[in-house]
Amino acid sequence: DSGTSVKIGDVSRTNDLCSASALTGEYTFAVPEMIAIAGAVRVKVVADANGDVVESNDDDNASDSTEVLSLSTNLYLAAASDSIRENVSSGVRFTVKRSGPTAEALTVTLGNTDASSASARFV
Repeated sequence: DSGTSVKIGDVSRTNDLCSASALTGEYTFAVPEMIAIAGAVRVKVVADANGDVVESNDDDNASDSTEVLSLSTNLYLAAASDSIRENVSSGVRFTVKRSGPTAEALTVTLGNTDASSASARFV
């Protein structure tokens, strides 16, 4: 696996699976919004990830999905407060977070296009 691995969930299931057998199941996981990956991804399923089952060969305990999923990159804007008093000059602090990788710089420009509202300055 040459890519980044991000764990998104656990499923615990007890069964009487015999050696050299297979188990088919269907599980639904919500991908966290702030996951640090985006773009084309595959899902990897790992059985006995903690090595609890004694086996002579663990090489067949993982499988990648054949389907490629596309995760979008999103920006999230959060204000330190949901309201401010008028006539206060201290301003409001905002935090911008991104869901994709952070290895490359990202320029974010915020502005106010509502001419009827009070002036806004984003630093």
